[in-house]
Amino acid sequence: GRLLVQPPGGTDDRFPVKERVIGVRLGGDAVAVPRARVATAGVLAIRVDGRELVIFHAPGQSSALDADKIPEGREIGSVGVFRPMVDGQALTFTREGELFVDDQTESRWNILGAAVSGPLAGTHLRRQRHLDTFWFAWIAFQPDSRISSPE
Repeated sequence: GRLLVQPPGGTDDRFPVKERVIGVRLGGDAVAVPRARVATAGVLAIRVDGRELVIFHAPGQSSALDADKIPEGREIGSVGVFRPMVDGQALTFTREGELFVDDQTESRWNILGAAVSGPLAGTHLRRQRHLDTFWFAWIAFQPDSRISSPE
């Protein structure tokens, strides 16, 4: 059977307890995004407390929890969460390989939110504080969390 999380308000079994999620809390709004959904999409736009955010996912990181040696852990990729604005201009992104391309200027960005080529080269997106954790850990401290729905 599945173990269920017991937050203060009762049982929350929307995900298995060890589901990996990206959690963001801004103001009074807490949002969990399944990491698998981000990996499949490559780039995911979400809204938290009325603010637009973008989550990047790129391959190339092994899990430290699956084997005795980190390089032998399963591939989980890297994640970055950013505010997709530069000088007041909202940007939208697609992933191309290990980089991300904004639709507005066709600049190329890395997983750290830095433009590495194109008109915005040298620009950095503002990072958004987030947690990359398991569902049980997120929901224990954010029992009012909602699950991000596809935009």
